[in-house]
Amino acid sequence: MLPDRSSPDKDAVDDLLPIDETPSSGCATFFLTFTTYIVSSFILFGGPLKPLWLMFFFGDRLAAPYWPLLVIVAFTLAALIVWRKFWRSEWLYSLYIAAAMFGSVFLVGVYAETLRWIETGRFEPDEHFESSFFGSVRNAPREFNPFMHGAALKDCKAYLWSYREMGFVEMTPGRGNNNLPHNWHQQCPGLLKMPEL
Repeated sequence: MLPDRSSPDKDAVDDLLPIDETPSSGCATFFLTFTTYIVSSFILFGGPLKPLWLMFFFGDRLAAPYWPLLVIVAFTLAALIVWRKFWRSEWLYSLYIAAAMFGSVFLVGVYAETLRWIETGRFEPDEHFESSFFGSVRNAPREFNPFMHGAALKDCKAYLWSYREMGFVEMTPGRGNNNLPHNWHQQCPGLLKMPEL
């Protein structure tokens, strides 16, 4: 006996139905997406305007080549994964925003820290410390008491890690002196003290 093909499978029909686009569902989707962006931006960057500010106005603060390409990769992968799994869910755009933002910070962070690790090995400091890229993104830039991405001590000279230069820059006397490890001052008396007039 031949199978009855007069009535299509219910699940197959459901897959072809469009997402509910009533005004109420549209408002709910917008609210969820907006809330996800706000929460994600506070977790990753410390505020909702900072990711836009860093991306569009101060992209030169990170001199690592090709980092914008990694952001594009993260957004593309997020789209492929989320759209494939959740394309009919009201959480679609929220999940996409969260995945794209967290994925971008992860990929760029691993890339930037790898370059820093290579440069630190080349620089061969006597001592050094590093802040995570995630900490740098959240806390920098600051006008007062600048956040230290990292620092190095070599031949009793102190150097700051600069993402803008992607290298170590010698510190000037009086700049960030109190933020250096205490044992550095013990090893090098007079480190970064202002010259006497």
